[in-house]
Amino acid sequence: MIEQSQSGFFCRTAKPDDVKFVYECLRESAEDAGLINHFACNVESLKNALFSEHPYAECIIAQINQEPIGLIIFSKIYNHFTLFTNPGIYVHDIFVVSNYRLNGVARRLANYLISFATEHQYSRIEGSIPIDEKAEKFFEFTFGKKLKKIDNANYVRLMLPKKEN
Repeated sequence: MIEQSQSGFFCRTAKPDDVKFVYECLRESAEDAGLINHFACNVESLKNALFSEHPYAECIIAQINQEPIGLIIFSKIYNHFTLFTNPGIYVHDIFVVSNYRLNGVARRLANYLISFATEHQYSRIEGSIPIDEKAEKFFEFTFGKKLKKIDNANYVRLMLPKKEN
C-alpha cells in the first residue's frame, strides 16, 4: 500500500500537459467497463472540456515521483437546488493505472476530492457506479455508505459538512 507519507506521492489539479494521460485513462476505463463502443472522447474535445475559458469538467491527478498514476474526473452540478443551495460534484470516473491498483491510490484520490469539495463549499459528491462487487465494496469502504441501486447502476451521494467561516 502507498502510504500517506511515502515520498513522491501526491494529488494535484490536472494541467493542459496532462490531457494525453487523461485521455488514455478514460479510454482504458471505457474498455475495462465494456463501453468502448460508446467512447466518444478525443484529445481535443477533452482539452476543451477541461481547459477552455469555461471548462465543464475538472480532473485531479495522482502521481508518484512526477509520474501520473491515476485520476478522478468530475463536474460541478446544480441539480436539486431546492434541497441544496450550494452546488455539488458529480464524479464521472476514478481510474488507476493497472500497476498501481490495490495500493490505496483510488482511496487517496477520493479523500483528496472530499477535501477539495469541502474547501470549495460544495454540498455533496454524487456519482453512479456500475454494479460490480469490487466497486461497491470500494465505495462503501471509502464513503462509509451503502449504495442505492438505480437502473442497473449504483448511485452514491456523500453529504459534506458545511465549512465554518
